[in-house]
Amino acid sequence: MPVSSPLPLFIRINDYLERIEYSMQKAEKIIAAEGESSSDLSGIILEATLGRALHDVYSAYEKIFEDIADEIDGGKPNGDAWHQKLLQQMRPKTAYRPAVIPQDLHATFDDLRGFRHVYRGSYGSDLRVPDMLSKYASVRDDVIPGMLESLQALSNHLEDPFVAPEEGDDGPSKP
Repeated sequence: MPVSSPLPLFIRINDYLERIEYSMQKAEKIIAAEGESSSDLSGIILEATLGRALHDVYSAYEKIFEDIADEIDGGKPNGDAWHQKLLQQMRPKTAYRPAVIPQDLHATFDDLRGFRHVYRGSYGSDLRVPDMLSKYASVRDDVIPGMLESLQALSNHLEDPFVAPEEGDDGPSKP
């Protein structure tokens, strides 16, 4: 699932994308095994695996956003709400790059950020498996393909910023 790019930034991004793929594959195996078992232990394993996968996927995307902020935008936010501000920073296009988070994924990323906060602070309390399954399906079906497309567009833009802009993109144009 790597982004095709010779740029050093994308060597790091592709490493994070491999981690995302690994987390999703582990979760997929546990989900499949859960369907074959009805034991309480398998439900506990499903809850733990899904929670960890969703946490790890969001964390990897956040690292990607941090790298983009540092390398392209000139810095990332700080302060108490820096996680939320980082998402806000990645949403619009800038003079240097297209939007990183597609418009239709804004709410999903906010939800995943919130889930990660709950997951980190759960301290053994039960997480709702149906909600996590829904989030997992959204990550698998919407987030990963949408972000791959967005990151490839970013790579294409950085490799040749004078390529004709996409519809709705007012990026640089040839003089």
